[in-house]
Amino acid sequence: MKACKCLIFKLMLAASLTSISGIAQAQEISCENLQQVIKLAGQDPTLKAVTGSIVKAAKGDESAQYTALIPIWKLGEVYGQAIYQGKYNHDYEYEAYSSSQGSGKEEMDAALKAIRACVGNSWVVKTEKDGLGDTLTYFKNPADFVVIDIVNHDGMVVLDCYNDSKHSAPECTTGSCDNYWGSIHFFTEDNYGGTFIDGTLSGIGRVNWYSTRKWYQGSFIDNQLAGFGTMYDENNKVIKTGFFFNGDTVTIDQYKSGCQFGDCQNGFGVKIISNNIYIGNFKGGVPEGLGETVIRSGETQAAYFGHYVNGHCDGKGIFVNHKGNYTFGNYADMVARGKYEVDMTDRTTIQANTTDNTSSFFDENNILTKAGTGVDAFVENTSPSYLNLKAAAKSVRQFYAYRPGGYKEIKGEQSKLLKNLGLQGGYKCSLLFQKLYDATIDADHNNYYFVTVYLSGKSPGKLQWINIYNKYYDILRKALGNRWKVITDGGKANAAKPSVSLVCQNIFDKTQSINLSYEQRGVQMEIH
Repeated sequence: MKACKCLIFKLMLAASLTSISGIAQAQEISCENLQQVIKLAGQDPTLKAVTGSIVKAAKGDESAQYTALIPIWKLGEVYGQAIYQGKYNHDYEYEAYSSSQGSGKEEMDAALKAIRACVGNSWVVKTEKDGLGDTLTYFKNPADFVVIDIVNHDGMVVLDCYNDSKHSAPECTTGSCDNYWGSIHFFTEDNYGGTFIDGTLSGIGRVNWYSTRKWYQGSFIDNQLAGFGTMYDENNKVIKTGFFFNGDTVTIDQYKSGCQFGDCQNGFGVKIISNNIYIGNFKGGVPEGLGETVIRSGETQAAYFGHYVNGHCDGKGIFVNHKGNYTFGNYADMVARGKYEVDMTDRTTIQANTTDNTSSFFDENNILTKAGTGVDAFVENTSPSYLNLKAAAKSVRQFYAYRPGGYKEIKGEQSKLLKNLGLQGGYKCSLLFQKLYDATIDADHNNYYFVTVYLSGKSPGKLQWINIYNKYYDILRKALGNRWKVITDGGKANAAKPSVSLVCQNIFDKTQSINLSYEQRGVQMEIH
């Protein structure tokens, strides 16, 4: 519940509650009327059928307010309204509120009990703290995306009912939920973290079911539990483990060729092909679409997850070898072609290209360590521009190595002004960026430390600054791997631009960002 909304309701209630007697009696919720409002919200997100006459027109950040035609609280007058939400998450919501001379706990407890009994067991229930520190309970109906939330703020119990279908799509919370690693949050409060192919849950990952508190770790293909995995209960005890198909374990005869489960003609099935286990989509009796092949070789196993065309792997996919390394790329005959990436078990990565036989190696923060030709018989680049790139990347890696400890190992004397004011930041950095430029350790408004490097140093004139900015613009684009995305890109600097910036952020840790900027004071880089 947002603070501004609660304040508005308080002011409106002050005038209306003075004429009501017996307010100390706990009010009750009408299940019949609540179900009617729920039904209307499911059919029409605008809540037109429950919206009465206008009470207050929209003004500035405030929403238009209307009377409600259906009361939810049984006692007294109808306290409620359908509100146009121009500034919030949904467009229209029904609101019913109650107040008491006490803490409101009695109304809140009774309301929660009544809602649970009224909506039944098919709704997802979640409790969390809102922005004001009050306990907010959500009731979500996955069938029609209707949400009820209820909160007690300073004795005033506020119940909202609205249709949240426009925000019902799964939300990618970290990483890339297209063709890489990522985490995704569903309307049902379920969560998945793992690999994706073309936006589908495919590869290896973990799903947590909010309602049952059960979870599964293992193979997925085309949004289904498919392949080897383990399911756990709410106490992390193993329920079942093995090969999953259609949500349950199955016993596969690895010595019996042909279709063993499902539809291996034009559907989703399990089939032994060339002594390997294939689980996935079929067309005309051969693999077509997304599928998984478990490759058996002696006592070791590997797996390919990806697209098949006419029985052959062809397109985007993921290969997981027996060591647990993942290779993301475009495949033909289970061999990556063109650009691909290998994620190692130690969190380092390789980005390579079979077209020109080039490779770049990145550390656990996805910052360049070396680049050259080949992978197995690797020859590192020795050109002057590359050596400059490598030196800059090394300096960034050094700062990230000190980051977990708040840079205490390299934190020098603090600015006297900031010290006298009792503020953080402004520390001289004893480690110089490439031993060429000054650096300081500063703090943001949350007192998180970051490093500021003054790349232009004592270089006079805008022309030199433009050249320095453009140099490091190119360096950053090459020094950071695929786990970083560009948030702001003003392009390269030129005389017509008084200021320009490049901001890159780690897709798995959004507190990690690198900001390069050129302005009137020169060129600087912030390493967060």
